[in-house]
Amino acid sequence: MQRVMDDLEPSAPNDDQKSAEKSSDIEEEKETQKSTRVKEKTPGVIYLSSIPEGMQYNDVYRVFSELGDVGRISLQTGGPQPHHAKKKRFAEGWIEFLDKKKAKRCVLLLNNQRVGGKKRSKWFDCIWHMRYLPKFQWSHLTERLAYEQASNQQRMRTEINQARQEAHHYAEQIEWNQKHVRMASKHADWKSNKRAYDYTQKLTDEEIQKRKAGSKRVKQLEKSRSNVLGSLFGASAKSQPHSDAAE
Repeated sequence: MQRVMDDLEPSAPNDDQKSAEKSSDIEEEKETQKSTRVKEKTPGVIYLSSIPEGMQYNDVYRVFSELGDVGRISLQTGGPQPHHAKKKRFAEGWIEFLDKKKAKRCVLLLNNQRVGGKKRSKWFDCIWHMRYLPKFQWSHLTERLAYEQASNQQRMRTEINQARQEAHHYAEQIEWNQKHVRMASKHADWKSNKRAYDYTQKLTDEEIQKRKAGSKRVKQLEKSRSNVLGSLFGASAKSQPHSDAAE
């Protein structure tokens, strides 16, 4: 009975069996890794140097999704948009395909070709211009866009500061001109309303003495003249009665 029980008990695995099991597990892991690598596809990015006017994200996705699985799309405007425009006007774009082979095939098929589609479509005669970007990842694009956005914001801030300085300088010039005009008007009013003052210089001692001497001489001349006249008229008056008596 004891022998039967010993035969029924499982025997312990040998070292050879353990190594064989490990090698089989390693091979299975390698096969699974290979299968996952085969399943994982490397994405590829293509660059569009021009976008047909009026084409939006949905239109771009509809065109390129026919050639492969599209991951992400980024469209950039070329400048300020007109206020009356209902849709954005994009100037360039980037499209990410989940498989870079499909991206290369898309460039070979569509580069320098018409957009096509329905003849009534406004993009029918437009030409695609694109190229494949080797070793380009989507993170590179996000970094570039972030840098461009930061530089645009910095340029906008400098332009705003410059505009503020110009406006401040213009306001100062206007205020200075107004102040100058007010001062000029006040000066003109003062000139028109001011009194005319005659300022005479005080005579010196020499001038006073000369004036006194001149006045004395004038008085002497007048006195001598009056004496001469008196003597003349007095003599004629004396001779006149004698002539009357003789008659």
